[in-house]
Amino acid sequence: MSLTTRLLLFSQAALAAVLVVFCSVLYAVAHWYVHHAAVASADRSAATLVASVDIEADAVEWEPSDRDVSLGPGPLGGTVYWYVTDARGTPVDRSPAPGTAELIAASGPGTDEPSAEGWVLTRRLVHPPGAAGLLLTRDRTKEETEKGEYPALVFTTGVRTGPLHAALNALAAGLAVVSLAVWLGAWAAGRWVCRRALRPLTEMAGAARAMRAEDTGARLPPPGAKGELEELHVAMSDLLGRQRSALERERRFTAEASHQLRTPLGTILGQVEVALRRPRPPEEYERVLEVVRRQAAELTRSVDALLFLARSDADAPPPRTEPVDLRQWVPEFLATLTSRARHGNISFEPEPRAALRVAAHPPLLRELVGNLIDNALKYSPPGAPVVVRAFTEGASTVIAVEDRGPGIDAADLPHVFEPFFRSGCATALPGSGLGLAVVARLAAAFGGRVAAENRPDGGARFRVTLPALADEENFIRTSRAH
Repeated sequence: MSLTTRLLLFSQAALAAVLVVFCSVLYAVAHWYVHHAAVASADRSAATLVASVDIEADAVEWEPSDRDVSLGPGPLGGTVYWYVTDARGTPVDRSPAPGTAELIAASGPGTDEPSAEGWVLTRRLVHPPGAAGLLLTRDRTKEETEKGEYPALVFTTGVRTGPLHAALNALAAGLAVVSLAVWLGAWAAGRWVCRRALRPLTEMAGAARAMRAEDTGARLPPPGAKGELEELHVAMSDLLGRQRSALERERRFTAEASHQLRTPLGTILGQVEVALRRPRPPEEYERVLEVVRRQAAELTRSVDALLFLARSDADAPPPRTEPVDLRQWVPEFLATLTSRARHGNISFEPEPRAALRVAAHPPLLRELVGNLIDNALKYSPPGAPVVVRAFTEGASTVIAVEDRGPGIDAADLPHVFEPFFRSGCATALPGSGLGLAVVARLAAAFGGRVAAENRPDGGARFRVTLPALADEENFIRTSRAH
């Protein structure tokens, strides 16, 4: 089911519920009003008739011919029917309307409050003050008969409910027709509005389906409207941009990795082929084997670095860290580098009286610091010092490696930690461009960050900022608990 259909169904269901509630409330109010108007009209007419009676001390007199009795129209322009009897039920007077006989038949004589289906009735008993019981139904005297006097009179008024119900039914039918017309009109208008409002999404979806993986210059069409659609367009465009960048990096990574793997393999194959062309003395084979060994070691390092960098953060479990005191660990690590030709150029300068403790994985930390030292030695002239510093900076501990080389061009600084990146001045030097990328990845695994900068007096400085380990005992207890 499309988004247009879902939105339309939701909006139309809400509109239908509103219309049903509105029409129900309106019909209920109209029904109450009409019924209330009928009761009020019957009561008002009965009160008007009672006001036309002359009440004597021992009798009541009814002479409508001497009075103008006007009851007026009933509710919705209908007729109010009435009739008068004495307390015995003997007819005295009635309205001239043809429906009065039906009112008399429905309500019947008596003084009790009447009720009849199809009618709204009101009955009033009028008698002299103090009269009750048999006095209301006593026989009339000759004088009372001549004067039109009665011991008591009963006035009954009624309004037909049939026309009222017919009017209410017409109202219900009208509300149903109008509601259906409104609902159908809203359906058509809502469908048009939903399609028009969601057209940018449809166009963006079509453009996305038409894109090919190799089409890096494709763009989503702008929505032409502000608000959520514009935010979605910006977000999707940014996502496509990041995907294009990732694809370019992957292509560059693949090309560079292929080049870096072919170079040592080509050297190995070339040396072996030359050695096998004719018999050679043992020292020649030893020289070839030494070249093969060095190139194989370089190839192994490149493969390890490639596998490390190709692994996503989700696939790489976080390294198991432990407290490391850099004041003690760095000299011990530098002592393992004695086999290197320029070991004597490397020195360690820790910040005095600073607690230089971090949480790290020692083998990975050796890889991190070793890559920084190898990079510094590569770009420093022979005999130039390489200094490893450790100091605190706020709540962090910093490991910095400084060299006295040519420094880094300002344009290259943002890219030095990218895989396979090599500045123009480094193309003549050996290397694959993976060491600093591995350093950045390792620093991130320890919860830190890396940065590169030029020293004011020449050379480059690479900083690794790691969270300082403040509570070592708590860290050890937590690590053992896990």
